Amino acid sequence: MCSMTNIKSLLVYMQDYQLLPYERAKEFVKDVFGHAISTGTYIIYASVL
Repeated sequence: MCSMTNIKSLLVYMQDYQLLPYERAKEFVKDVFGHAISTGTYIIYASVL
């Protein structure tokens, strides 16, 4: 099971290094981890890490 910190790190990696758009990254998290996140939450994660 992944912790939320690992999910946050994965999201930032996908956005910054894989250049995945926010919407696609959000779909990925929903599909793989079963968690729905907003674009605002995603942006906060990126600014913290």
